[in-house]
Amino acid sequence: MNRDLIRFLGKLFDDVSIVRGELDRLKLIEVRGLSREEVVSRLLRAVDKRS
Repeated sequence: MNRDLIRFLGKLFDDVSIVRGELDRLKLIEVRGLSREEVVSRLLRAVDKRS
């Protein structure tokens, strides 16, 4: 599951990693090199495409 998550997020962001929660359902993800606004914008676009 973690590999799938990183693969999915890797398509949206260049530099992403799981910081905490590798074995939990809840995860803390770090995205480097982008503003918070850009991260949110890309996530929202990805969710809209899947709906």
